Amino acid sequence: IIRKEGGGGGGGVAMGDCGVPSSSVILHVDLDSFYAAVEQVRLGLPREQPLAVQQWESLIAVNYAARASGVARHDRVSEAVRKCPDLHLVHVETIGSDDGRIAAASRGSAKVSLERYRQASSQVFEIFHCYADICERASIDEAYLDVTNKVDEMIQKGCDWDSELHHLLSCQSYDGNVSGSEKGAMIIEDGPLSICNITDRRLLAGAIIAAQIRFSTRTELGYTCSVGIATNKLLAKIASARHKPDQQTLILPRSVPGLMQTLPLRKIKLLGGKIGEELAEKWNCTNAGEVQSLPLATLVSCFGDRLGHYVWKAVRGIQEDKVQEKQIPKSMLAAKSFQATSDLLSIRKWLGILAEELSMRMLHDARKNHRQPHALQLYYRCGSFQQNSDHSKSCSMPPSVLHLLSAAAAWSTPSELPTASLKGPPSRIEEHSRNFLENGVDEAQDSVLMTACGLEDRGGQQQDVKSGRSGDATPLPCERIEKTLTETTKELAKLLQEASFRLFQRIEGPFPCMRLAIAASGYQEWPAQFKLVY
Repeated sequence: IIRKEGGGGGGGVAMGDCGVPSSSVILHVDLDSFYAAVEQVRLGLPREQPLAVQQWESLIAVNYAARASGVARHDRVSEAVRKCPDLHLVHVETIGSDDGRIAAASRGSAKVSLERYRQASSQVFEIFHCYADICERASIDEAYLDVTNKVDEMIQKGCDWDSELHHLLSCQSYDGNVSGSEKGAMIIEDGPLSICNITDRRLLAGAIIAAQIRFSTRTELGYTCSVGIATNKLLAKIASARHKPDQQTLILPRSVPGLMQTLPLRKIKLLGGKIGEELAEKWNCTNAGEVQSLPLATLVSCFGDRLGHYVWKAVRGIQEDKVQEKQIPKSMLAAKSFQATSDLLSIRKWLGILAEELSMRMLHDARKNHRQPHALQLYYRCGSFQQNSDHSKSCSMPPSVLHLLSAAAAWSTPSELPTASLKGPPSRIEEHSRNFLENGVDEAQDSVLMTACGLEDRGGQQQDVKSGRSGDATPLPCERIEKTLTETTKELAKLLQEASFRLFQRIEGPFPCMRLAIAASGYQEWPAQFKLVY
């Protein structure tokens, strides 16, 4: 299926199906126990401390130290503590607790928020983009990276390949320290790697990049990850899961036939669920090698043309899909199901909770992507669990929300905020949004920016926005920046709650209500009158 031209140690290029040269070098990066790792770093706990993240009464993430004691994802909290008495439990962040404490929250009065993990994921992906021209987000904690162009550059420049290979196999980190006898090493499936073989050498270059990514992720953020290196996405994903955690695995093209012979179907993308069950039930196939004995026509007859061809190729380690950057979603949504209610106060409260979650995501998006949503949408479900119906209402996003987002997007990161004193609460944003309607764009926008970011005339001195300096300006500490962002988020949440509640009041006969969702949709770049040029 995959052959090599030029003999065992020659310089041939690996060949895929149809004789097409396979010169691509693909990485699959999988962050180890990501949610648990985020909490471990946030709390300053050692990796050896057993830790699990809980959502209400069950676990949604378990680190490897806890897994060693038998604790597993989806365990009940009581069961997990029985297995590991020294388990450190962290409840996932919630919105809606009256006194702000997680312990006071309950499923019936609060909503889970994953924003902490989204933010951490965003930081990780910034590192990925430093090393790969194309980065495809597979989930919050995994990505495919196409490093082919980087590899081309490395091959052209050349390096001491023998030394680099020894470096990777000896568990040595890029700071010169030995990371341990097991963790951190690179494993080569069906090795050894032959540097004289051009495909092997290209994969080695990819492995060097993988090690650099792991080093940067660990030293800059404190997270470990497992990486697979191969010539296509399917094999790279298989490789990353072979030896976890905190290791990298390289699959050589010549090792693929032997590897796939015994590989369980559950280890192959899309073959671990209903497809795998059907293959086992109809033909008693539990691994890729057994499925290889099935004719293509049989698979197509069972699964259809597209899926049948995918299965036939996948069990042979073949995949032509390219790594592709995914477009930024055009909408974002916060939703919650609850006990059916006709109480308007209760509905208003839930809308406030949803607005708080959505405001955090919108603010982060505005500062990162410099874009605005066109519409606010309300989704609701009424009736009973046995018989219900879904409805929706929408309106243009209120100008006051857009102005607040525009102000927040003035500087993409806290480090770019100019030095200033913090004066003027974000609650004045709504007042300035009226200025927009009455006095035009420039005056309103300047007022919004100065208010939301704490930049004001000080004793008659005009703040220099470009340089961030004035005659008596003082540095703006990170803590105060975060405080400003927190206050802005709260003000944005109030505006979204009011707007969504007005939408709800336009509904005729919606009771009892059992599910609500609000969404910011129709995202687009800032229009010319809102673009900030400094």
